Amino acid sequence: MKAKELKVSDLRWQCPATWAPKAKANAEPSISQRLFGQKRALDAIEMGLNVDSPGYNIFVCGIGGTDKAEVMQELLESMKFDAHDVVDHVFVHNFHEPINPRHLELPLGAGIKLMVGMRNWVHALRTEIPKLLKSEDHLKRRHHLFARYQKAESQLFRRFEAKLQKSGLALVSIEEDNGSRKDIHLRINDKVYSTEQALQLPSKQRPAAAKMKKMLAARAEFLPQVEQTQNKARAMALRLIRESNNIDESVMTEAVQGITVALAEELSAEMNLASWLGDCAQFALNHPRMWTRSAATADDNEDSIGQRSFEVFEVNAVRTMREKTVPIVFEPHPNYSNLFGTIERSQSQQGLGYVHHAVRPGSLLQADGGILVLSARDVFREAEVWRALKRTLQSGKLSIHALESLSPLGITGARPEAVPIKLKVVLVGDSNLYDYLHDAEPDFTRIFKVKSEFEDSLPLMKKHAASMASSLHHIGREEGLLPISNTGMRALLERAVNDAGGRRRISTRLPILADYLRESSFYAKQNKRKSIQRDDVDTARNHYRDQHAIDAEWHERQVLEGIYNIRTSGKEVGAINAMTVVGLGPLSFGRPARISAMASPGDESYTNIDSDVNLTGNIHNKGMLSLENYMRYQFGKKKGLPAKMSLCFDQNYGPIDGDSASTTELYALLSALSGYGIRQDIAVTGALAMDGAVTAIGGVNDKIDGFFRICQQRKLTGTQGVMIPDVNSKDLMLHEGIVDAVKAGKFHIYTIKNVRAGIELMTGKRWQDVFAAVAKRLEKFGSEDKKKS
Repeated sequence: MKAKELKVSDLRWQCPATWAPKAKANAEPSISQRLFGQKRALDAIEMGLNVDSPGYNIFVCGIGGTDKAEVMQELLESMKFDAHDVVDHVFVHNFHEPINPRHLELPLGAGIKLMVGMRNWVHALRTEIPKLLKSEDHLKRRHHLFARYQKAESQLFRRFEAKLQKSGLALVSIEEDNGSRKDIHLRINDKVYSTEQALQLPSKQRPAAAKMKKMLAARAEFLPQVEQTQNKARAMALRLIRESNNIDESVMTEAVQGITVALAEELSAEMNLASWLGDCAQFALNHPRMWTRSAATADDNEDSIGQRSFEVFEVNAVRTMREKTVPIVFEPHPNYSNLFGTIERSQSQQGLGYVHHAVRPGSLLQADGGILVLSARDVFREAEVWRALKRTLQSGKLSIHALESLSPLGITGARPEAVPIKLKVVLVGDSNLYDYLHDAEPDFTRIFKVKSEFEDSLPLMKKHAASMASSLHHIGREEGLLPISNTGMRALLERAVNDAGGRRRISTRLPILADYLRESSFYAKQNKRKSIQRDDVDTARNHYRDQHAIDAEWHERQVLEGIYNIRTSGKEVGAINAMTVVGLGPLSFGRPARISAMASPGDESYTNIDSDVNLTGNIHNKGMLSLENYMRYQFGKKKGLPAKMSLCFDQNYGPIDGDSASTTELYALLSALSGYGIRQDIAVTGALAMDGAVTAIGGVNDKIDGFFRICQQRKLTGTQGVMIPDVNSKDLMLHEGIVDAVKAGKFHIYTIKNVRAGIELMTGKRWQDVFAAVAKRLEKFGSEDKKKS
């Protein structure tokens, strides 16, 4: 089969006018309409959201643009979701272990009610308890109690003093710097003297030695009883305090219990909340002075709980909701504290009563009962986040604590009670990351059982083009861009087809197309137009290309100035123009490359010079092996080829990969062996199958453009063109410059299915004649080898 020259209509898809609908007034497509044609991805999300079993979290691939997580959030808000029970979360003081704040899960709206209720509870007790404690009846009971204990204490010391008086001794109180103490002195002539004073008295005033000795002996005997008597007095004082507190508590109990029970009933308190309210009531009864002491009169040396007191009754509502809606939370900065929460060190250091106030929630707690949207790559960039996220989703419990290994503020020591949570996590990433995690992370597939992949292109159909047009009109209205004319919209849709890589599909990457629209509107305004026209879209495209084309233009200059040897006319033996493509930033540029081949007598060998110096990749080397096997199949069925054959990408100084040059290398080698010249005005691309079929390659539009630009700048001769695989003819979306040149007969696009058709076009000879010349040359090589041996 001969090479086929394509018609102008085969080179580009032209958008019909009817495929570009006008903007509808006040039309606002929903998010699902803007994500048109993605039923498979949307069905996967819906299934993942509504399967109420562990692990049905969702990994979303294929939503492009910088705002893809926000787009995902908007989509989720529009979808039906069987939400779990949405509850309030609060942390409260733990009266038994203050360093471990208690967590309470409350019905929707009850968190605020509890906060307000506890403030009212404290206010009520601070009002009622002082009244009760200062009532006339209560004060009388306390007065009688104190009088009774004072009388008992007085009698205790009077009995002891009576014993001392019989022995000529007296009980005295001595004031010292650290308080008073009891001591026994000697009674002489109705006066009381200390031992030292008595011994220093003149002999006339001092008792006889025998009597003095007896008094001192009695004093020594009674001294231990002083401490015993004082201990009895202290024990009586403690009993007084206890009984006094009991009297206070008996008065307070009815008020505390009544107010607490009323609050519990108001809140419909379940077991955990009722238990904590009971702890609050008991603490209030155990510390009656806190209700009567003002802050101004508090003793600085008192116990910290006695000083602070009331903060233990306060409620830290970390997640409360007023309406029964499904929380959908997007966390743009998923570091550890933002995601899991933390303990605020400055709060926790104020005292044990403040520890529960130091608990700060993260996005996971805010999203409990709903959905949390995260950027997958951001999650894996943050220290410890993935491991902690795995533990939380697997256990269903959230532990809030400071990430102490990374905290510059040090260890807080606080460990709040773990919070049971139930939510769906949606990770937004790309297919490469999903594949990596699937293979490298054992727990990943157990946690994220649902993959929702949005396609970046769809079949080119009128309904898909109309949906894209509707979305672009909507973006234009939202952002105040110029209206889009019919020709402008058709140009934008053609760019969408071009971005999809062929004429059979249309790109769905709306964020990229929206950028095209914004730039086109800018250039339309510069041209003082009232709407975006085709020329404005083309201008925007050319300017965007120019932003990234400096390196490509440098290479073109090297070719045009003769530094790189690329011929575009005549014939040459063993040399051919290949078409390669180079990615430069977001764009790809075609770059012609010269391939040369040589052959000489010798044992069969194939030398790929670029491969020998490690400039080629595995796929290129695979293409080279296909070439070797094709040569053996055609010319070496009976015996090995008596030739040393070499191939090289001339003037190549960088890496090469891909098998799209394998047919090109074959043509150069057949030319070198047959002696027939190869056309230099046609550039070639195509992958070689072992049976000689020419298979598909990538980047065909950029490759053609690269060679066309060189020919155009040297002035088109009318014979120049390219030869591509027939299977790639459906992928052509060539720009208007190439289409116009083909239409004028100045440039040609040929397609082939087999290398035999390719060698005929490139040499102008029948493939049978070329193969015969190759066989004859190989036979000659064999004869020369025999003569040498």
